[in-house]
Amino acid sequence: MRIWINGFTGSGKTTISKVIGKKLGLEVIHGDDYITTDKDNWSNLPHKLIDVIKDKDNYVIEMTQIGRMARKIDELDLDIRPDKYYYLTEVFKETTKKQDSFNKAIATIQLEVDDILENWGTEIIDEIPLETDLDTW
Repeated sequence: MRIWINGFTGSGKTTISKVIGKKLGLEVIHGDDYITTDKDNWSNLPHKLIDVIKDKDNYVIEMTQIGRMARKIDELDLDIRPDKYYYLTEVFKETTKKQDSFNKAIATIQLEVDDILENWGTEIIDEIPLETDLDTW
């Protein structure tokens, strides 16, 4: 099973990906581990992550830039689409003005990503209810 988790800074992507990975026995990939401040790295990020997941069938990947990867996969017409996609918008920790601005950009890109995922037939889950007990989920 391929699971993608996207969401705002501070929305719990890392926590939820660890819980899902442990519960389902899936490898957890943290997209932020592949980001550097190098400008060339930033533009090549979708390619790097595609290289990481292209031969995997069972994983959870979480990051804020997953929309860029989805667009690149769609553009290249690769058959490495997710089975499930979680989009988290509830922020649980204090964020900076820069992070708030970044979150607004993510929300804008998400509209395009929704169209791509729907065309792929991916199950889109907009939120995990706040009352969900992640240990028993």
